[in-house]
Amino acid sequence: MSTAHSRPAGRLGTFSLVLAAATLCLPPLALPAQAQTNAASLSQNAFQGLRYRSVGPSRGGRVTAVAGHRDHPFTFYMGATGGGVWKTDDYGTTWRPISDGYFNTGSIGSIRVAPSNSKIVYVGTGSDGIRSNVILGRGAYRSDDAGATWRHIGLEKMGQIGALEIHPTNPDVVLAAALGNPWAKSRDRGIYKTTDDIVWVNNETLFRSTDDGATWQAVSTPHGDNHDMWINPDNPDIIVQSNDGGANVSLDGGRTWSTQYNQPTAELYQVDIDDQYPTWLYAGQQDNTTIGIPTNPPSLSIPGGHTALWSLLGPHRA
Repeated sequence: MSTAHSRPAGRLGTFSLVLAAATLCLPPLALPAQAQTNAASLSQNAFQGLRYRSVGPSRGGRVTAVAGHRDHPFTFYMGATGGGVWKTDDYGTTWRPISDGYFNTGSIGSIRVAPSNSKIVYVGTGSDGIRSNVILGRGAYRSDDAGATWRHIGLEKMGQIGALEIHPTNPDVVLAAALGNPWAKSRDRGIYKTTDDIVWVNNETLFRSTDDGATWQAVSTPHGDNHDMWINPDNPDIIVQSNDGGANVSLDGGRTWSTQYNQPTAELYQVDIDDQYPTWLYAGQQDNTTIGIPTNPPSLSIPGGHTALWSLLGPHRA
């Protein structure tokens, strides 16, 4: 049984690959000599009357950036890997493009709306989902009218801008994380900011800069391979940070941290047992040591309960 489909009009929903069609009426096939004469006399203005129109498909493609704002719960922005920035005001029922004619690339890496002013929107171009067909970024853009118009604000050579963070009360203070050129060595990789601020970078070591990134200081954490953090906007000394050892909290700007020995979330690769009684379990923990744990722990009132009765194995056994 076949199903009839009506022809869609105008732009068709979300898509990254735009198929376009134009129609041109040409005279019958001419002889080679005549064709050369016609080609020589053909004006460059012959195609001015043609206009491209979307013919689909309406199915969405890869999107690596989205954003919203608490003041407008039905309004959202999305950035496609090749189709630019789109906006919905009806919680995703319909989407419309808002970057056409303003952006020099359709590849979007990050979008953020200023927490203190929902009309101010920042976009970093260059999708951060690196793969063989990624499109290079062409800098960052800002809108002061909720995406109606845009202006280029720099970072032209920074390649893929994978993250943007806006100050909670000052929309002019913005941090940008640039991956640089994904196909070559790039000295432009790094963290950029619009004005003075304290900058943190999570890497194998946690780093902090208080002079616009000119110099960096290593900050000790309970474990290495740092991944994420959140800073209290009302008190920047209050920080929660994550790494391969768990999560930890600081109340003094990273000088001291809470313990990680209170969260039974270890990633264990393999488990083995011994032949003693009661039996002990042994396992290697990701980015850590091998541990031993009794299967029948004694009833002791200790911090952490019975899960705290584990032994560190190896050259540094406690």
